[in-house]
Amino acid sequence: MKKVFLAFLIIPGWFLTTAYLIFEYQEFGPGLVGHLFDTSSASRVIFHIIIMLAPVASTSLGVFADARMKLLRRLREMNDLYMDYYNNAPCGYHSIGPDMVLLDVNDTWLEMFGYGRDEVVGRIRVSEMFPEEDRANARKVFNRLVESGRIENEEMVITAKDGSRIPVLISSTAVYDDRGEFIRSRTIVQDDTERKQMDNILREIAAHWSSTFDSMPWGVMLLDRE
Repeated sequence: MKKVFLAFLIIPGWFLTTAYLIFEYQEFGPGLVGHLFDTSSASRVIFHIIIMLAPVASTSLGVFADARMKLLRRLREMNDLYMDYYNNAPCGYHSIGPDMVLLDVNDTWLEMFGYGRDEVVGRIRVSEMFPEEDRANARKVFNRLVESGRIENEEMVITAKDGSRIPVLISSTAVYDDRGEFIRSRTIVQDDTERKQMDNILREIAAHWSSTFDSMPWGVMLLDRE
């Protein structure tokens, strides 16, 4: 298809010039060169220049079109690569506006919380996804992001579509317009479930060990080597 398109651009110029020269040669024969360079008529000179430049113009147009198509193809490839990295990243990404409405999310985020893109983008305020008791704190964190431009590793809980509560770590940077007004966030959401579960297990082990240690019927001392 590409070759046909380029041929469609290039061939007409060459065809026009070749056809004209053949037609004129039949009339002027060996005197064709003199006829072409006859300067007695300005309009004839201009016409002949246009005819002679037609192949150059059509070839240049074809080269330009080919370069433009290659550039567009490269841009599409880069965009596809970027979208692949974005959507299949190991952590969730989302962006929210000044009203905390979700502007964009990646596929990992959707899988994490069980939503479809059409259900959340432009429809849900991210503050509504926090448990009721955490929403005031979520707004404080958002205000801090707007004011300072950055938050890091905020421990929060987000309610998934099925009602389950997922502990997450949220890091975000703010994007401002030329007037310094907040327009959107760039936010990373990491599932913190495994770390929380491990912390709970360690706390239970520590509590059990402490209870056992304190209830021993004899005195116990722990000494280091020194």
